[in-house]
Formats: sequence, structure tokens, C-alpha cells
Amino acid sequence: MKYFITIGFILFALGGWAQKKGEVTPLTEEGSMKAEMALIDGERYLILENYAKALELFRVAKEINPTDAAIHFKIAEVLYQNKVYHEAIASAERAIELDPTNKFYYLLAADIHVARADMLSAQKAYEELVKQPGNEDYLMDLAFIYQYQGKDKNALEVIGRAQDHFGTNESFVREKQKILLKQGNIEQVILEWERLVREEPTEEAHVFVLVDLLITHGRMAQAEGYLREIQNSGASNRAGLMLAEILKKQGKNAEAVQAARGSLLSQEIPFELKGGILNDLLKSTDESGKPSLLKLVQEVAAVHAREYTAQAFAGDVCFQLNDKEAALNYYLKATRILPDNFSVWQNILSLEAELNRYDSLQLHAERAIEYFPNQAPLYYFGGTAHLRKKNYSRAVQLLEMGKRYAQEDRLRSVFNGQLGDAYNGLKNYPKSDQAYDEALALDANNEHVLNNYSYFLTLRKEKLEKALQLSSRLLTLKPDNGTYLDTHGWVLFGLGKYKEAVKPLQRAAEIKNDAATLEHYGDALFKLGETDAAVVQWEKAAEKKNASPLILKKIADRKYYE
Repeated sequence: MKYFITIGFILFALGGWAQKKGEVTPLTEEGSMKAEMALIDGERYLILENYAKALELFRVAKEINPTDAAIHFKIAEVLYQNKVYHEAIASAERAIELDPTNKFYYLLAADIHVARADMLSAQKAYEELVKQPGNEDYLMDLAFIYQYQGKDKNALEVIGRAQDHFGTNESFVREKQKILLKQGNIEQVILEWERLVREEPTEEAHVFVLVDLLITHGRMAQAEGYLREIQNSGASNRAGLMLAEILKKQGKNAEAVQAARGSLLSQEIPFELKGGILNDLLKSTDESGKPSLLKLVQEVAAVHAREYTAQAFAGDVCFQLNDKEAALNYYLKATRILPDNFSVWQNILSLEAELNRYDSLQLHAERAIEYFPNQAPLYYFGGTAHLRKKNYSRAVQLLEMGKRYAQEDRLRSVFNGQLGDAYNGLKNYPKSDQAYDEALALDANNEHVLNNYSYFLTLRKEKLEKALQLSSRLLTLKPDNGTYLDTHGWVLFGLGKYKEAVKPLQRAAEIKNDAATLEHYGDALFKLGETDAAVVQWEKAAEKKNASPLILKKIADRKYYE
């Protein structure tokens, strides 16, 4: 601890050089000068935290003038800083003995006693201190010492003395409240706050503390009375929020919304006071009431259009109520106000990925990375966006960078899975296979990798037995997944096991009923010599969105083409 205190102030605080008790032989002028210089030099070393040298000089001063209280005080102070408490308290008590009127001596003695966990002695030091006129400022310190020892009755008496001297104020009432609540005396707590409300009628905050206290202890009718009185007077918009809280607890949600509406749309009340009631109303409102509540949330957000918290909250509510477009817009508004909140950026990117907004996803991901360059998820979203846009080189860059920040094995597996896709897009098959293998080493059940790795190997007509192992494992995890059934069937098709391929491909076509699976099913039927049945499936595929360029040729020629 450093001491930035002038020597003049220190001497003033210490009460000067005048000897008090035990005055014996006056010092010579030379002796007085030496003692003073030793004390001043010691103080300088104390400021520099050279406690050993400071103590040495203070003891020199004591040898010259052993009856000076200030010197004993400084010795006690140094010893206290060095945690030599048993010697420190002896010096502090000697200082008090020599000058029992200096409050700083008592305060230091009390601090030393507390450090020694001798609360009884600390109590006695404060008791002596507050006996002296002018030291009423330390009554609350004594009260805290009493509380620490569990002497609640004494603490209440001392707080009462402070109230009598200084008048009632909030801090005194709150300290009394701690003790009274511990005693279970809620009635007296309420009386204390009611007294404070009467004595300080212009302090609206006291009323709200009282009301909150009443609510906490189930005195709803009494609390409601106070709040309706305030609301009817028009003195405070906040009363509406608290009244809504009471009505909500009684299951009167519609009344709660109505009571809170004026307050919620008031610009005078900060949003921080509104968010809690809105969130509580959201939790307790049934499905029929949520559209109107959503509208109210949006109105509140408009009132606080320039506040980050309000926009982010509106985004959260819209997301919970499944209005993802609105949620995304509010989150974007929030970032324009305060762009360095990671969770909001993550919400934006998640929504854009879910909504397939890959143009904005890649833009916002790279912007978010500027603010949070060490956050792996941002690189994942950015890499995924570029991957979906077939910007494979940039996808690889972002994913390789993000993988370095991924700490968990599962997340690193996900990154490697995306890297496998990106390298495959670049036709860098050794790198692609390596990434997939690393992904499976970290998470053997990574479904994305099991599916894509086996499918791409089949398209390449490489390592087909490995592809079969991967797709088989995939089906053990999700035997009824249409995509996985299609992949497994296609691997079997690639191996020439057409009869085995038909069953999973037929099931996949039934589940997915999309162009690719229908075409694959038709291809397998053709290989089994069931040309008519194959054409039927190809014709179904041709009617679907994203049908392959070869499908019409297959139908026209009644022939399989790769």
C-alpha cells in the first residue's frame, strides 16, 4: 500500500509534537530536532514502502523522545503494514495511553484488532472512541463490529444513536433492516420504511423500496394500495411497472399489461426497468396473448430506438416467438448502436445461416471477426457461407484460421468436416480426406462427415469399401434419415451392389421425395433390369426442383447415364 500524504497533514492528524501523558524531562532543542528529522525521514521511507528503514528511523525517534504519542503511532502503523500485529497493538495502545484524545490512534488500534480477529478488543476501541464528543461519525463502524459478533441488540441501539444524532436516512434504515429481517421482525422493518417515507415524502425511491418489501413478504393488497395512489397522482410512471408485477403474480396478465403500458411506453423510464417486467409477462402469457405482447415489445423498442439493450431484447423476444426475420432485424439494429457484443453477432449469424442468407452471412461473419478475432464460431459461419457460395479458397482460409481457436474436440471435428467439404470443392482430395479423417478421429459419430466423406468417395470411385463402412456407421446412428439412406444406397450402387442398394434408396425416396433420391432410386432399378420402373422414378424426379441435367435424357433414351 502506498502512502501519498504530506508530512504537514500527518503531523496535524497525529496531534503534533506536544507531549501528552507522562511528560517528564523536556527535550533539548537539539534532541527535538533529531527526533523530528528521524520521524520525517521515516515517513519518506514509509511512502516508498521501505518498511524496514522506516521502522528503524521511527525507533530512533522513540529512543530520543519515548513519551511522544505520534512516534508510537507511526511504529504501530509500520508494524501493522508488515502484519506484526502483536507488536503493532502494543505500540498503538501506548500511543492511546499517551494521548487518549486522538481518534486516529483508536482507529488504528481497531484495525489491528480486526486483523488479529480480536473483535471484542476492536469493539472496545470503538466504544472508547465514540464516547468522545465529535466522534459520532464512527457509530456505524461500532454497529458493524456488533453485527459481526452477532450482538444485534447492541447494533440496533448504536444505529438508533446515529439516527438521533444525524436524523433518519436510508442507510440507517437499511442497516436496521438487515438485523430486523434476521430476527424475523418484518413488522418493524415496514414501520422503519414507513417512517422514512413520512419524513422524506419527496423521495419517491423510498416508496418503491417499501412497496418491493411488501411484495416480497406477500403484502400484495398493501403494496397495491401504495402503487395505485402513486399511479393515480401521476407522480411516477414507474408505479405502473410495479403494479403490473403484482397483478402478474395474481395471474391477471391482461390487467398487468394494461397497468404497465403507460410506463413501458414512457421515455422517462430507462429500459433496464422495463425489460424485467416484459420478460416476466412473456413467460406467463399464453399463446393467445403473445401476439399483442410482441406488438407491445416492438413499441417499446421503438421508444428506445437508440438503445442497444432495447433492440437486443426485442430481438430475443421475436426469436422466442419464432419471428426470425424480425429478430434478425432487431439484432442488426443493436450492432449498429453497439457493434462489439459477441452474443448478438452470434445470434445474427445463426439466424442468417438458418435462413440461408449466405451473402449477408459471409459479410457479417467477416465484420464480426474484426471485433472478435479469437472466436472460433465466427470463422465457422464465415467459412460455411463461402463454402455454400462455392468460394472454396476463402472458405479454406477462414476455416483453417478458426480451427486454431477451437478448443473442444467436437468443435474441431466440425471445423475439419467443413474443411473436408471445402478442399473437396477445390479438388484437393488428399487434403479433403485428411480433414475428414481428422474430424472422425476427434468425433467418430460426426454425421456430417460420415455422410459427405462416404458420398464424395463414391463420386470419385475411390476407397469404396471405406465409404461403405462410413455410410453403414451412419445408418446405425440414424436409420430413418432420408439423406443418410440415400447416401448408403448410393455407396452400394457405386460398389455394384444394385440389389442391396434398392432397399435403402426406395426408403430414402419415400422419406425425402426429392429429385436426387428419386433419380438414384431409378438408377438402381435400371441396373436391375427394371427399366419401366426406373423411368417412372426418373419422371417423378424430373417434376421436382433442382432435377439433374441428365434426367430428361435418361427418360427419353430409357437408359442410365452417369
